[in-house]
Amino acid sequence: LFPFRIRNGALSKGTPLPQIQKSKSPLVCDYPLHLVVTEAQRDRRNSASSIENVNFNYLFKYIDSAAVIDWLKRARGFLHELRIWCQTRENFVRFARFWLSELPYSQKVTLVQLEVGIIKDELRFLFVEGLDSDILKPSDLLSIFSVVLPEYPKELLYSSSRHVFLDYLFMLSSEQTMEYKRMLSSVKYSTQDLQVLQWLLAIRVVALINLCCEM
Repeated sequence: LFPFRIRNGALSKGTPLPQIQKSKSPLVCDYPLHLVVTEAQRDRRNSASSIENVNFNYLFKYIDSAAVIDWLKRARGFLHELRIWCQTRENFVRFARFWLSELPYSQKVTLVQLEVGIIKDELRFLFVEGLDSDILKPSDLLSIFSVVLPEYPKELLYSSSRHVFLDYLFMLSSEQTMEYKRMLSSVKYSTQDLQVLQWLLAIRVVALINLCCEM
């Protein structure tokens, strides 16, 4: 989706990339990489095997709608800043080179794991009432997460799919295209309840925007 010359790394190095928001120190993966990936795979298998038995209509009775609206407002602000940043000078091109050619795979995994952890924490906040009363279990949220971000872990962590993150970044920073809408609506769950579907889509939108903006 992004220019062919980026995929092949034929880019010239420029000055350091300006930051979208406040800086974050580079992270070094001090946890064995194979264990990071293995744990992510196990989480995905556990949640995938239980999704069919999860009553999403029941779970979403305990969602904090006000918190979701606030989350969406913040995400729209992040998206606006992201689009300005990506469309300024050669920021996107230089970041693509950095992501494809300069950032070690272990650090990519660490960054993705960090942001996914933040998204999961935000998700817990949306269902805090149900969790605090022990009506909902952490595994319920894991099932929701697996549905709204099915790309994790395989497509976002494996080096063979290193273009996926850049594809998403490019689509989010561009005008609303069919690919953009398809990306945002790619929820792996079928339901006749439109309200539940809207909640799932809203969570996916915010998760993708946060993932791309905070990296």
